[in-house]
Amino acid sequence: MLLKVNGKMIARDVDMAETLLKRTRGLMFRTHIPQDYAMFFSINKPCKFSIHMLFVPFSLDVFFLDSNYRITQIESLRPWLGFARAKNATRYMVEMPAGSVEKHGLEVGQQMSLENTHT
Repeated sequence: MLLKVNGKMIARDVDMAETLLKRTRGLMFRTHIPQDYAMFFSINKPCKFSIHMLFVPFSLDVFFLDSNYRITQIESLRPWLGFARAKNATRYMVEMPAGSVEKHGLEVGQQMSLENTHT
């Protein structure tokens, strides 16, 4: 899978967190992630949920998305202590390496999309 914003590729290596177990574990217990990596969380129904950085030893940029894959909120979270709560009903969430916001010029309101590389 590729992750794009407004048609521009921002991550080549995308893990899908679609099951409860994958969503619960997230990036906990990993020592690092590559710069072109994203973990994409699919939530069963839109809700205001929270995330934590317990057992995540590196910083992350986190993007909350609505049902149309539009970025509604951006958070930069510190290792171990970071915490964020969705301000609006959120259907998807994306975790990427710290610095992704600046690197790709990401902003609230931009459109994300997933592209299957195996056709």
